[in-house]
Amino acid sequence: IGVRLVGSEMCIRDRDNDTLTVLDLFLVFKLNWLIILIITIACTLVGAIYGFALKKDTYSTSASVIVISKDIIDVDSKGVTSLSEDLLTTNTIKAFMINDVVISAVADELLGSKEWSDLNYQDVKNIIKDGIDISNSNQSLIINVNFSTNSTKVQDKEKFAIQVVNSVVKQSISLLNGTIENDSGEVTYKYGNQLANRLQEVSLASTCRITDSSITIVLIAFILGLVIGYLIGLIKYMSKKNKNHVVKENL
Repeated sequence: IGVRLVGSEMCIRDRDNDTLTVLDLFLVFKLNWLIILIITIACTLVGAIYGFALKKDTYSTSASVIVISKDIIDVDSKGVTSLSEDLLTTNTIKAFMINDVVISAVADELLGSKEWSDLNYQDVKNIIKDGIDISNSNQSLIINVNFSTNSTKVQDKEKFAIQVVNSVVKQSISLLNGTIENDSGEVTYKYGNQLANRLQEVSLASTCRITDSSITIVLIAFILGLVIGYLIGLIKYMSKKNKNHVVKENL
């Protein structure tokens, strides 16, 4: 309880006026049910339109490769390569697989096919960059190549996704094993001996996973609409409650 002076009169004010009780929470629903209902329905309808009419299904697929330990390919190493060195090489190769050199090679391969010849070169590169994900588990030499897309620029998304993943694998191996000849005629690996012949295909992509998130979007929109509607009702209720309290104080 607090005391304040209004004009020439002493007035008592309840400090707990802004405190919400369970009854208040119930009254918010009771007094503002129509607003809450309208906003919830509106948000749900927007979510349904977006989820079922506008948002496209996402097509995902994956392949895997393994980084061969240097001890296996280098008979002169005498088994001295540690796991940490192999893991470091794995991380280097992971970074290489999403490098623009690989992405460009994949785009060139795809556009060389009549099936994708109508696509724009830069669009293809952007779609690949947006959907590619290279990962591996801790202490693992196996690298997972994942790709997903819902781009409207691609007609057959399933076939496109599979070809992208498999091309990333093949182009990465090909580029890492590629050689160049210097001015003296000596042939060396373009990206160094440390990375050459280290990457080997484990499994290629053959099928796609199709993700339809329409129902999830509608549910999220419904909950969001319910929360927004209730918050608006709560603001109106508290505003009215405070005004009534001020009127009582001034009586």
